[in-house]
Amino acid sequence: MDIVGIDLGTTTSEIAIFRKQAPQMIRDERGDEIILSIVGIDTKTRIMGVGKNFRSGEAEEMKSIDQIKRKMGSTEKVKLGDAEY
Repeated sequence: MDIVGIDLGTTTSEIAIFRKQAPQMIRDERGDEIILSIVGIDTKTRIMGVGKNFRSGEAEEMKSIDQIKRKMGSTEKVKLGDAEY
């Protein structure tokens, strides 16, 4: 049986699968094992994502919020592009 472990840190997150008696880190599309706690939206394509690809300033159309997990469980709303979540 496989076991999944998730570390939802405030600034980064990691995910691993314990398989065949060894942990295997899950990597994002850039190959990174440590994923930044950034949620973002590409305002041209309306695609949402997480991590370095959605860091503010990478492209003019990227809008992002870092350390978003600090707001989990609160009623505080955040604005990404022209939408509020």
